[in-house]
Amino acid sequence: MLDISNLPVTGGVIVGALVYGAISLSATGPLVGERLIEKTGWQQQCQARLIRELERNQTPPDFVPKLDCSSVFGLFGREGRQLCQTYGNFELPLFDQLNAHQQQLAEANRKRLENSAAKTSSRCACAEAFVLEKRRTDFALHAGSLRLIEPAPVTALDHELNTALHTPACALKE
Repeated sequence: MLDISNLPVTGGVIVGALVYGAISLSATGPLVGERLIEKTGWQQQCQARLIRELERNQTPPDFVPKLDCSSVFGLFGREGRQLCQTYGNFELPLFDQLNAHQQQLAEANRKRLENSAAKTSSRCACAEAFVLEKRRTDFALHAGSLRLIEPAPVTALDHELNTALHTPACALKE
């Protein structure tokens, strides 16, 4: 059994400190962590960063050259240009189909980007919850010391959130 009679403080102080530590660990630590994350504007920054990342990773549609009379028969010099002036600058028949296919691909890419962008908020929320749970004791120490002690994860909160964003658990949210 633990003998507390030799300690320079009373049992009430020890019990009070333990209760204060438990409250900091379970309630005030996560609350302070949430407020710190909210104060940094993490959700908006995270969503904007993920959308930029998605746009950067989009594959651009292939280039389809314009195949009309001038571009094809213009290679034959003056006679080719005269032929186009006589019969008009018509487009080749397959060009419409190629152009329609390119528009369909561009529309599919746009829809894919919109769907992925809609899921960014859940991925950012996952990163936030991950950091709050993983660094619970750091936030509790910060809150329990009345913000006098600032552990490294609290100081480098943005780094912690970005690291959590790319964990497999949060990457699967996309």
